[in-house]
Amino acid sequence: MKQIKFLVCALTISTFLFTSCKKETTLKQTEPKDFQTSKMKMNYYGEILEYTVKYSPSTKKLVVEGKDAVRVQEIVKSHPNSLASVKSETEFTFYNHKNEFYNEEEKERAKSSHRLTGFPSQYTNIYIQFFQHINYNTVMRTVNITPTTPAYNFTQYAPCNAADNWCSTGSSLYRIGEKNPNIGSAQNDQYSSLKTYAIGGPFNGVEPVRVILHENDNFGGGAIQFELTVATSSGPLYVQGGIPDLTKYKNNILLKTWNDRATSYQVYLRDY
Repeated sequence: MKQIKFLVCALTISTFLFTSCKKETTLKQTEPKDFQTSKMKMNYYGEILEYTVKYSPSTKKLVVEGKDAVRVQEIVKSHPNSLASVKSETEFTFYNHKNEFYNEEEKERAKSSHRLTGFPSQYTNIYIQFFQHINYNTVMRTVNITPTTPAYNFTQYAPCNAADNWCSTGSSLYRIGEKNPNIGSAQNDQYSSLKTYAIGGPFNGVEPVRVILHENDNFGGGAIQFELTVATSSGPLYVQGGIPDLTKYKNNILLKTWNDRATSYQVYLRDY
């Protein structure tokens, strides 16, 4: 009788171990082999949060893990109208609401003694191009900023009494450039890379160009801001202010497979 009980127990344990090993082997087999790993740093109002993003281009699977992963995901999810200001491929500053970014920009501008009063005199044209594919393949749209390009306005907002509720202050900011509230059905969610360059003068002294991509029309949803120089950019911003692959920024910052998703944009010269 004791031998039978022993055999039953042994068989039960063997079955359990076999099943567990089989599950583990299956999980390993189904794990994507082309995971791209990025170690990220979010500057959240002075606090540096670190996390890792693993993304598989073949399966579109995205995994967020690491020390501050849970908190970062909660922050991004809780603020659907946020803006991420890119500093490099792996570092960015996160604003709960894009209006905070514009207000912060105006504060920095007010501190600066160097202001852009008009179009940079050494150029006749500054171009920003949007491409359908990565690595600058298939131009879909070209924005041309010239000496006659008008300045458009940003209405300034201030927080109201409700969470994420902003009210107009009655004043506006003006920037030389172009804003498009809806890029149209033919180009909607189609941009995968972008770059900027200038014609008409030596590549020096030009003000940085800011490109803000919005997830939804009328500048709604999550947004990502790039600051590019016309001639060359240091580090990950590449030669001639290009972003050859928007996928990694969208995935790693907004934590969703956001490739090609841009429905509206703002492009302007930073004037300080």
